[in-house]
Amino acid sequence: DIDTDKKKEIYMALICLVDRNSKETSDQRKVIEFANAIFDVKCEVKYVDVISQKLQEDAIKSIITYVSDYISEKKELKILANTFNYCEADTVKWLADFIDFLMKLGYENLLNKSTRPILPNQHGQFLTKDDLFLDNEIDDVLKDLSCIAGYDVRKELLAQSVHLILPDNREKKEADLTSVITQYVKEHRGSSLDIEEIKYFFRTLLIWINDNEEKAERIFGELFEKKYWLYDDKEIALNMKKAEAYDSLMEKYDISSPEKLEQILCQFDRIDMSDLKTKEIVSVDTLIEWGIDTEEGLEKAYGNEFFTDNFVRASSHNKETFEYVKSILDRSKKRIIEYLNGKAGYDLSTLVEIDKTIFLIKKNNEEIYLIARPSDYQEVRIYYKSEKDLLDYTKDWELWVENGVDEPDKITFGKMLKLTGINRIPLKSIREIR
Repeated sequence: DIDTDKKKEIYMALICLVDRNSKETSDQRKVIEFANAIFDVKCEVKYVDVISQKLQEDAIKSIITYVSDYISEKKELKILANTFNYCEADTVKWLADFIDFLMKLGYENLLNKSTRPILPNQHGQFLTKDDLFLDNEIDDVLKDLSCIAGYDVRKELLAQSVHLILPDNREKKEADLTSVITQYVKEHRGSSLDIEEIKYFFRTLLIWINDNEEKAERIFGELFEKKYWLYDDKEIALNMKKAEAYDSLMEKYDISSPEKLEQILCQFDRIDMSDLKTKEIVSVDTLIEWGIDTEEGLEKAYGNEFFTDNFVRASSHNKETFEYVKSILDRSKKRIIEYLNGKAGYDLSTLVEIDKTIFLIKKNNEEIYLIARPSDYQEVRIYYKSEKDLLDYTKDWELWVENGVDEPDKITFGKMLKLTGINRIPLKSIREIR
C-alpha cells in the first residue's frame, strides 16, 4: 500500500508529463495550477516520448479530487483564505474558478458530496449543491432584515461570485422574504420602539420602502399600504422639533442650503472636515479581535474610551453572532492549551482558569500567566482589565495566539515592538502608573 502523500506525488508527476511531439493542454495546465496552489509537492512540465493516456487521465481525476477534499476540510472560506494568505475576495474568485473547471470537465459530482462540500454560502461556509439556492439579486438590506426576523437567508444562498446552473425552484427571490419580514412587523408593531433592534428594523424597512416604492408595492403589498405601522411617533416628534430648530437657524443667518452651511463651517480654521473621525460599526471581526462574546461584554466595552471613540453599534447582535465568537475564542484556548501541553518545559496538569482568556500554568517549575487569544483577523486587542493588570504584574506571563490553521504562535515583547512599530517608551510617568 502507498500512503496518500506518496500517491499525490506520483499523480502530480504524471499530470506534468507532456508528449514531446505535442503541447500540454489548457486543462492540464489548470490542474497543475490548482494543485500547486494547494500542495507542497511542486512540479513543472516534463516532455517525454511515451505517455499512458489512461494513467494520466486517472492522475488528473485523482488530483482534482484531492484538491476538492482539501478545500472541504477547511469548512469555510475564511480558513481557506488564511491557508493561502489571500484576502477572502481573492479566495472566492480562486474557488469560483475551480468550481467552473469542475463543471467544464464533468466532475459535478464533487459539488454534491455530502461529506465533502465545497460550495460557499454567503457566510463563506461550505455546503453541497442540494443545500443551496441561487441569489436572484436580493437586496442586502432585505437580507439583513430577514436575518433579524429569524430567517438568515444568506445561509442558503450560494456566494454571488460562484456561478451554477440550477432549476428555477432552486432560486431565492426578494418575494421569498416577504412573509418573515411582514410577520416580524405584525408581531412587534404594538411593542415599544425603545427597543433598539425593533427601532432599527422598522426604521430601516421604512427607508427601504420609501426608496424602492415600485418594488415595495409589488412584493410587500399590505406593508406598503400600511407604512404607518413602521412609524415611531416619538422619533417623528423629535425629528420635527430638530427640523424646526434647523429651519429657524438657517433663516436667522440667511443660509440658503445645507451645502452653503458646510462651506461656512469649513472656513473656520478650527474645523477641518477631513479630520472628523468616522466610527466603525461593531462587526464579528471586531468582537473576535477584542475577545467579546456576550452582549454584557459589549456593553462593558463601551466603558472603554478608545472603544467608544472608534466604534458605533447600529443594533444588538443576535445570539448566533456571540455563539460564533465564543466558539472562536474556545477554539483558540483549546488549541493553545493542547499545543503547550506537548511542549518541553510546560506543565498544564494544574492549570487554573483565572478569566475567560487567562490561565495560571507552570513553565520550568515556575508559575506563569498564559493569555490565549485567536488571531483569525490578523489583530489582537487587549481590552479586558484583567489582561492589562496581568501584563503589569511582576509574575512572568506569555501571550499566545492561533488562527485555527497554523500552529499557535507566542507573541514575545520583541514581536510586539516590531509589529506595532513602537520605538519609544516614555519612563517619566512610570511611578504614576504604579
